[in-house]
Amino acid sequence: MCIRDRYKAIRNKMTTGSLNMGDLGEGFADGPATAFLVHVVSVVIATVGFCLCVIPGLIIGTLYMFAMPIATQEKTDFWTALEQSRKIVWTNFLPFAALTLLLAVISTVGFLCCVIGSIFTVPYCFAVLTCAYDDVRRQLAGQEE
Repeated sequence: MCIRDRYKAIRNKMTTGSLNMGDLGEGFADGPATAFLVHVVSVVIATVGFCLCVIPGLIIGTLYMFAMPIATQEKTDFWTALEQSRKIVWTNFLPFAALTLLLAVISTVGFLCCVIGSIFTVPYCFAVLTCAYDDVRRQLAGQEE
């Protein structure tokens, strides 16, 4: 739910230019089960991939990178969000894989800086993913017209 609230807050900041502290608790009212399932299922699948080898974990993590923004903005159930994320990412997999690797490096560097750096790098990574999803969504809307 906290992750869902971060995406909502970043999205509101992008669209309205303001950040409302009341938005940070809406994850509990907007179907917390969906956010929980999206997060748990995508993390479990990616962890299994990492246990098999690092490459499958990166591939799976990349394929489901937009699952939470989709569940948050489209208000879909968890499996639909995972499937839509996979379909969106698969069309341009290599740029999204490069983005995933770059965000992983940024997060790792933030964590290695006595964990204090994570205070800055984690929200930055959420913002980048939200902007990337928003850009992809605009491109898909342009193709449908």
